[in-house]
Amino acid sequence: MNIIVLLNHQYATGKTTATWHLGRKMAEMGKKVLLIDGDPACGLTRMALGDRFEDAYRDGRRIDNIKKGVRAAFKGKSEGVKAIDCLPLDNEHRLYLLPGHENLSEYEPKLREALDDYSPYSMDKDIPGSFYRLFQQCAKAYDIEEVLLDTGGGLGALNQIFFSICDNYLVPLRPSSFTPGTLKTLRKAVRRWKREAQDYRDIFSDSRYPLPRNNAMRFVGDIVRLSEFGVEGEEMRPQLEGPVFPVPHMSSDEWDKAYERIAFAALRDEE
Repeated sequence: MNIIVLLNHQYATGKTTATWHLGRKMAEMGKKVLLIDGDPACGLTRMALGDRFEDAYRDGRRIDNIKKGVRAAFKGKSEGVKAIDCLPLDNEHRLYLLPGHENLSEYEPKLREALDDYSPYSMDKDIPGSFYRLFQQCAKAYDIEEVLLDTGGGLGALNQIFFSICDNYLVPLRPSSFTPGTLKTLRKAVRRWKREAQDYRDIFSDSRYPLPRNNAMRFVGDIVRLSEFGVEGEEMRPQLEGPVFPVPHMSSDEWDKAYERIAFAALRDEE
Protein backbone atom coordinates (compact mmCIF):
# COMPACT_ATOMS: atom_id res chain seq x y z
CA MET A 1 0.00 0.00 0.00
CA ASN A 2 1.47 3.29 -1.17
CA ILE A 3 -0.19 6.32 0.46
CA ILE A 4 0.03 9.54 -1.57
CA VAL A 5 -1.23 12.68 0.14
CA LEU A 6 -2.33 15.81 -1.74
CA LEU A 7 -1.33 18.60 0.63
CA ASN A 8 -1.64 22.37 0.76
CA HIS A 9 -2.97 24.25 3.76
CA GLN A 10 -4.46 26.92 1.50
CA TYR A 11 -8.01 26.36 0.33
CA ALA A 12 -9.06 26.05 -3.34
CA THR A 13 -5.65 25.08 -4.71
CA GLY A 14 -6.86 22.12 -6.79
CA LYS A 15 -6.18 19.28 -4.33
CA THR A 16 -9.49 17.56 -4.99
CA THR A 17 -9.27 17.90 -8.78
CA ALA A 18 -5.72 16.54 -8.76
CA THR A 19 -6.68 13.61 -6.51
CA TRP A 20 -9.57 12.65 -8.78
CA HIS A 21 -7.69 12.81 -12.07
CA LEU A 22 -4.56 11.20 -10.69
CA GLY A 23 -6.61 8.34 -9.28
CA ARG A 24 -8.35 7.76 -12.59
CA LYS A 25 -5.03 7.82 -14.43
CA MET A 26 -3.47 5.27 -12.07
CA ALA A 27 -6.49 3.00 -12.53
CA GLU A 28 -6.07 3.28 -16.32
CA MET A 29 -2.45 2.24 -15.82
CA GLY A 30 -3.66 -1.00 -14.23
CA LYS A 31 -3.31 -0.09 -10.56
CA LYS A 32 -6.01 -0.76 -7.97
CA VAL A 33 -6.64 2.63 -6.40
CA LEU A 34 -8.49 3.87 -3.32
CA LEU A 35 -9.46 7.54 -3.20
CA ILE A 36 -9.91 8.81 0.36
CA ASP A 37 -11.80 12.00 1.14
CA GLY A 38 -10.08 13.48 4.19
CA ASP A 39 -11.55 16.95 3.63
CA PRO A 40 -14.64 17.88 5.68
CA ALA A 41 -15.87 19.80 2.63
CA CYS A 42 -16.38 16.37 0.98
CA GLY A 43 -15.47 17.75 -2.44
CA LEU A 44 -13.92 14.47 -3.62
CA THR A 45 -16.99 12.51 -2.56
CA ARG A 46 -19.25 14.97 -4.37
CA MET A 47 -17.07 14.82 -7.49
CA ALA A 48 -17.01 11.02 -7.49
CA LEU A 49 -20.72 10.47 -6.80
CA GLY A 50 -22.10 13.30 -8.91
CA ASP A 51 -25.90 13.22 -8.87
CA ARG A 52 -25.86 10.42 -6.30
CA PHE A 53 -24.21 12.58 -3.65
CA GLU A 54 -27.36 14.15 -2.19
CA ASP A 55 -29.19 10.81 -1.98
CA ALA A 56 -26.22 9.21 -0.21
CA TYR A 57 -26.17 11.84 2.55
CA ARG A 58 -29.74 13.01 3.03
CA ASP A 59 -32.31 12.18 5.73
CA GLY A 60 -29.67 10.87 8.14
CA ARG A 61 -29.06 7.86 5.90
CA ARG A 62 -25.33 7.89 5.26
CA ILE A 63 -23.03 5.71 3.28
CA ASP A 64 -19.99 4.39 5.12
CA ASN A 65 -17.41 7.15 5.52
CA ILE A 66 -14.06 8.06 7.04
CA LYS A 67 -15.54 9.38 10.29
CA LYS A 68 -17.59 6.27 10.82
CA GLY A 69 -14.50 4.18 10.08
CA VAL A 70 -12.46 5.58 13.00
CA ARG A 71 -15.36 6.12 15.40
CA ALA A 72 -14.49 3.09 17.51
CA ALA A 73 -11.06 4.54 18.36
CA PHE A 74 -12.35 8.03 19.13
CA LYS A 75 -15.20 6.66 21.26
CA GLY A 76 -13.06 4.03 23.00
CA LYS A 77 -15.23 1.15 21.79
CA SER A 78 -13.96 -2.41 22.03
CA GLU A 79 -14.93 -3.61 18.56
CA GLY A 80 -11.95 -1.85 17.02
CA VAL A 81 -11.31 -0.19 13.67
CA LYS A 82 -12.28 -2.38 10.73
CA ALA A 83 -12.67 -2.06 6.98
CA ILE A 84 -15.79 -0.26 5.83
CA ASP A 85 -17.65 -0.46 2.54
CA CYS A 86 -15.82 1.49 -0.16
CA LEU A 87 -17.64 2.48 -3.34
CA PRO A 88 -16.52 1.15 -6.75
CA LEU A 89 -16.23 3.97 -9.27
CA ASP A 90 -15.55 2.00 -12.45
CA ASN A 91 -16.76 -1.18 -14.11
CA GLU A 92 -13.37 -2.89 -13.76
CA HIS A 93 -13.35 -2.36 -9.98
CA ARG A 94 -9.94 -0.72 -10.08
CA LEU A 95 -11.01 2.60 -8.60
CA TYR A 96 -12.73 2.89 -5.21
CA LEU A 97 -13.83 5.70 -2.92
CA LEU A 98 -13.68 5.92 0.87
CA PRO A 99 -16.22 8.77 1.30
CA GLY A 100 -15.76 11.83 3.47
CA HIS A 101 -17.87 13.28 6.26
CA GLU A 102 -18.74 16.94 6.71
CA ASN A 103 -18.20 16.73 10.47
CA LEU A 104 -14.82 14.99 10.42
CA SER A 105 -13.25 18.14 11.91
CA GLU A 106 -15.16 17.41 15.14
CA TYR A 107 -12.48 14.81 15.82
CA GLU A 108 -9.62 17.29 15.43
CA PRO A 109 -9.47 18.57 19.07
CA LYS A 110 -9.39 15.04 20.48
CA LEU A 111 -6.74 14.01 17.97
CA ARG A 112 -4.61 17.01 18.91
CA GLU A 113 -5.00 16.18 22.61
CA ALA A 114 -3.97 12.58 21.97
CA LEU A 115 -0.84 13.72 20.11
CA ASP A 116 0.18 16.35 22.65
CA ASP A 117 -0.78 14.72 25.97
CA TYR A 118 0.21 11.11 25.53
CA SER A 119 -0.34 8.69 28.41
CA PRO A 120 0.35 4.94 28.18
CA TYR A 121 -2.72 4.37 30.37
CA SER A 122 -5.12 6.42 28.27
CA MET A 123 -7.52 5.01 25.70
CA ASP A 124 -6.66 8.06 23.61
CA LYS A 125 -3.32 6.48 22.71
CA ASP A 126 -5.20 4.43 20.10
CA ILE A 127 -6.53 7.52 18.31
CA PRO A 128 -3.54 8.73 16.22
CA GLY A 129 -3.01 5.40 14.46
CA SER A 130 -6.71 4.76 13.84
CA PHE A 131 -6.74 6.42 10.43
CA TYR A 132 -3.76 4.37 9.28
CA ARG A 133 -5.43 1.17 10.52
CA LEU A 134 -8.64 2.06 8.67
CA PHE A 135 -6.75 2.69 5.45
CA GLN A 136 -4.81 -0.57 5.89
CA GLN A 137 -7.95 -2.60 6.45
CA CYS A 138 -9.77 -1.08 3.48
CA ALA A 139 -6.74 -1.59 1.25
CA LYS A 140 -6.54 -5.23 2.29
CA ALA A 141 -10.27 -5.79 1.73
CA TYR A 142 -10.14 -4.45 -1.83
CA ASP A 143 -6.58 -5.47 -2.82
CA ILE A 144 -5.60 -1.81 -3.13
CA GLU A 145 -2.11 -0.88 -4.31
CA GLU A 146 -2.32 2.92 -4.37
CA VAL A 147 -4.08 5.18 -1.86
CA LEU A 148 -4.70 8.82 -2.78
CA LEU A 149 -5.68 11.01 0.16
CA ASP A 150 -7.35 14.37 -0.43
CA THR A 151 -6.90 16.78 2.47
CA GLY A 152 -8.63 19.96 3.58
CA GLY A 153 -7.11 23.35 4.28
CA GLY A 154 -5.23 24.29 7.43
CA LEU A 155 -2.32 22.89 9.41
CA GLY A 156 -4.27 21.15 12.16
CA ALA A 157 -3.98 17.71 13.70
CA LEU A 158 -5.89 15.92 10.92
CA ASN A 159 -3.56 17.09 8.18
CA GLN A 160 -0.57 16.40 10.40
CA ILE A 161 -1.55 12.79 11.00
CA PHE A 162 -2.44 12.31 7.32
CA PHE A 163 1.00 13.58 6.38
CA SER A 164 2.70 11.47 9.07
CA ILE A 165 1.40 8.22 7.56
CA CYS A 166 2.12 9.02 3.89
CA ASP A 167 4.75 7.47 1.66
CA ASN A 168 4.68 10.32 -0.86
CA TYR A 169 3.09 13.75 -1.07
CA LEU A 170 2.23 16.24 -3.79
CA VAL A 171 1.53 19.96 -3.40
CA PRO A 172 -1.14 21.38 -5.77
CA LEU A 173 -0.68 25.11 -6.31
CA ARG A 174 -2.83 27.95 -7.60
CA PRO A 175 -0.09 30.59 -8.04
CA SER A 176 -0.67 34.12 -6.77
CA SER A 177 1.22 36.83 -4.94
CA PHE A 178 0.51 34.90 -1.72
CA THR A 179 2.12 31.68 -2.92
CA PRO A 180 5.71 32.34 -1.72
CA GLY A 181 4.47 32.96 1.82
CA THR A 182 2.21 29.92 1.62
CA LEU A 183 5.07 27.69 0.55
CA LYS A 184 7.32 29.03 3.29
CA THR A 185 4.70 28.23 5.92
CA LEU A 186 3.99 24.78 4.48
CA ARG A 187 7.68 23.83 4.31
CA LYS A 188 8.15 24.87 7.92
CA ALA A 189 5.18 22.74 8.98
CA VAL A 190 6.37 19.75 6.95
CA ARG A 191 9.83 19.85 8.54
CA ARG A 192 8.25 19.91 11.99
CA TRP A 193 5.80 17.14 11.14
CA LYS A 194 8.60 14.91 9.89
CA ARG A 195 10.52 15.35 13.14
CA GLU A 196 7.44 14.70 15.24
CA ALA A 197 6.45 11.68 13.13
CA GLN A 198 9.69 9.99 14.20
CA ASP A 199 8.75 10.57 17.85
CA TYR A 200 5.15 9.44 17.38
CA ARG A 201 6.30 6.14 15.89
CA ASP A 202 7.99 5.30 19.18
CA ILE A 203 5.45 6.92 21.49
CA PHE A 204 2.50 5.03 20.01
CA SER A 205 4.32 1.79 19.22
CA ASP A 206 2.48 -0.05 22.00
CA SER A 207 -0.96 1.28 21.06
CA ARG A 208 -3.63 -0.84 19.47
CA TYR A 209 -3.02 0.93 16.17
CA PRO A 210 0.70 1.71 15.72
CA LEU A 211 1.83 4.25 13.18
CA PRO A 212 3.92 3.11 10.17
CA ARG A 213 7.63 2.90 10.92
CA ASN A 214 9.25 3.04 7.49
CA ASN A 215 7.14 5.42 5.41
CA ALA A 216 9.30 7.93 3.56
CA MET A 217 7.07 11.04 3.48
CA ARG A 218 8.78 11.79 0.14
CA PHE A 219 8.08 15.04 -1.70
CA VAL A 220 7.10 14.18 -5.28
CA GLY A 221 6.60 17.71 -6.60
CA ASP A 222 4.29 20.68 -7.12
CA ILE A 223 1.26 20.50 -9.42
CA VAL A 224 0.71 23.85 -11.14
CA ARG A 225 -2.05 24.71 -13.62
CA LEU A 226 -0.53 26.31 -16.69
CA SER A 227 -3.29 28.81 -17.41
CA GLU A 228 -2.84 30.24 -13.94
CA PHE A 229 0.94 30.44 -14.20
CA GLY A 230 0.97 34.09 -15.29
CA VAL A 231 3.36 36.92 -14.44
CA GLU A 232 3.08 36.38 -10.70
CA GLY A 233 3.55 32.65 -11.23
CA GLU A 234 6.70 33.13 -13.27
CA GLU A 235 8.14 35.32 -10.52
CA MET A 236 7.28 32.59 -8.06
CA ARG A 237 8.84 29.73 -10.06
CA PRO A 238 12.36 30.02 -8.53
CA GLN A 239 10.81 29.49 -5.09
CA LEU A 240 9.45 26.06 -6.00
CA GLU A 241 11.48 23.16 -4.68
CA GLY A 242 11.90 19.91 -6.55
CA PRO A 243 9.94 18.83 -9.64
CA VAL A 244 7.18 21.04 -11.06
CA PHE A 245 4.31 19.36 -12.92
CA PRO A 246 2.47 21.87 -15.12
CA VAL A 247 -1.12 20.88 -15.90
CA PRO A 248 -3.30 22.53 -18.58
CA HIS A 249 -6.39 24.26 -17.22
CA MET A 250 -8.88 22.37 -19.38
CA SER A 251 -9.10 18.68 -20.24
CA SER A 252 -7.08 17.78 -23.33
CA ASP A 253 -4.49 15.32 -24.58
CA GLU A 254 -1.88 17.39 -22.77
CA TRP A 255 -3.95 17.19 -19.59
CA ASP A 256 -3.92 13.38 -19.83
CA LYS A 257 -0.18 13.31 -20.44
CA ALA A 258 0.42 15.65 -17.51
CA TYR A 259 -1.34 13.34 -15.06
CA GLU A 260 0.45 10.35 -16.53
CA ARG A 261 3.78 12.05 -15.74
CA ILE A 262 2.63 12.78 -12.19
CA ALA A 263 1.48 9.18 -11.73
CA PHE A 264 4.83 7.77 -12.86
CA ALA A 265 6.65 10.16 -10.50
CA ALA A 266 4.47 9.16 -7.54
CA LEU A 267 5.04 5.48 -8.32
CA ARG A 268 8.75 5.88 -8.99
CA ASP A 269 9.96 4.06 -5.89
CA GLU A 270 7.83 1.03 -6.73
CA GLU A 271 8.82 0.52 -10.34
